[in-house]
Amino acid sequence: MKILALPLTAKTPKRDALTYYHFITRTPAPPSQQNYVGKAQAKAASIWADFGKAEGGWKQKVFTFGEKAFDRLEYEEISLSGLDPTLGPKLRKFGSSPEVVTDVTSPAFGEKASTTNDNDRTPIALVHPTFDSSDPVDHLRRLIEHRSPKHKRGALTWAIIAPFTAPFAIIPIIPNLPFFFCVWRAWTHYKAFRASDYLAALFARGAIAPEPCTELNEIYARHGVSSGKDSGSTEPEATATEPSQPAESESHPLLDRTGAREGRQPGPLLLSRSAVPEILRLFQLPEGAGGEIYRAIEQARQRTADGSKSDSDVEK
Repeated sequence: MKILALPLTAKTPKRDALTYYHFITRTPAPPSQQNYVGKAQAKAASIWADFGKAEGGWKQKVFTFGEKAFDRLEYEEISLSGLDPTLGPKLRKFGSSPEVVTDVTSPAFGEKASTTNDNDRTPIALVHPTFDSSDPVDHLRRLIEHRSPKHKRGALTWAIIAPFTAPFAIIPIIPNLPFFFCVWRAWTHYKAFRASDYLAALFARGAIAPEPCTELNEIYARHGVSSGKDSGSTEPEATATEPSQPAESESHPLLDRTGAREGRQPGPLLLSRSAVPEILRLFQLPEGAGGEIYRAIEQARQRTADGSKSDSDVEK
């Protein structure tokens, strides 16, 4: 397992840096070997993909609404919900901790136990660029402490709301969409909470160690920013691996840092969208990971441009 830390914004006196974390784990088992939870998720993903292929009608409208709703989720939640603890190393190989008494990597909801080498006690690498003087391990730890109770409350809240949407099932033809939405939100919050609980247990055991990466420094330098300063380079055109997204406006912080615009000072955005294909190649990440990084960059751009502080930002 490895953790990739990508700083999105520079630290300011009033706000800590925004950082996107991508968790690299073992490859999931093939569909034929998955438990009923994995098969259910695969089936739901297949049905959702079919909705996207529909030409018009209510299925296409539901798909469009769902994609917009997904884009509104905070990238921190999407990142955490993508970490499956059963695909990471077992906690027991790092020893016991008085702070954590449960093994959160134990199978849940019918999951099968994964096989790992318990004799390998190599710490989990937190790969990060070196131009940022802040401690990436401490930043991730504080982020987990901040978000864990948020996702626990979210999972319970949406699970409680779901039964109240049952009367919508009497509507013919169209499925009970409010119910499925509540279940989906409860499930994403639960996955994010479980992942944060797992990471907290790893921190308690001292199982995560920083690993500087000079190649990341070079990528940041080539795409506009190095050590929080513009390098003067212009942003190349988007590559074919980038999903369809609206073009960056002239007020993008990487391209325009000159004074205020409409009373707003552009935020110190560090990572441009053109850097994403190189990051995917460097760490051999799947193409789907690119969409998550693009989403994180866009949300960071919006937060800095609006000058607002999201409740997901880590307090200094």
